[in-house]
Amino acid sequence: MEAAINFNSGTGNNPSETEHLVCWFQFEEFETLDFSSEQNDSNMQLGIRDMSGNNNHLLPVGGIITDANAPGYVLQRF
Repeated sequence: MEAAINFNSGTGNNPSETEHLVCWFQFEEFETLDFSSEQNDSNMQLGIRDMSGNNNHLLPVGGIITDANAPGYVLQRF
């Protein structure tokens, strides 16, 4: 019964809305994103999108390999 109520109310469909997340990342997907505070395409860099819609994109630092074809790439696709 509880599962049916949660499903019908939409709970869990979008964690950023139902759980009030500040940020939500899918670490296996890198893309070119705007890291400027104005969001005016003035600071485009390779990063991980914040799926919550709050534009708290993740910028990889410290030698993280973002090329999925590189031998040292640690993230694996499902």
